[in-house]
Amino acid sequence: MKIIEAYQSSDGMIYPTLSQCQEHEASLQWREKIAEFTNSELCPYKKGIYASMLARTIVCWEQFKAEGL
Repeated sequence: MKIIEAYQSSDGMIYPTLSQCQEHEASLQWREKIAEFTNSELCPYKKGIYASMLARTIVCWEQFKAEGL
């Protein structure tokens, strides 16, 4: 038996790495605004793989800005 390290987000999800957990936390923070944007006329990617890629990219961008990189 061995001890493992994992990270739990505020909504109870478990992640093997801190960065994955932080990305999920950021997605929780931005979920409503991202949905508002993707449902607007400004967003060209309403459904499918491009929509999920877009949402993840926005979350990563917001993390990037918040960390001051």
